[in-house]
Amino acid sequence: MIDSPCNNICTKDPNSELCKGCGRTQEEIANWLFYNDKQKKQVLTSIKNRNKNF
Repeated sequence: MIDSPCNNICTKDPNSELCKGCGRTQEEIANWLFYNDKQKKQVLTSIKNRNKNF
């Protein structure tokens, strides 16, 4: 089981539309519970790559 990256700072950045707390898209947040472990790992990798661009 892979834990959610949510850290309870749930504010959407108006420019990127990503959550300022966890860096996920609205779609990724909404679907987290339905993703399998492979998909969750892909999201976590995407978050790391997004953070490199800020």
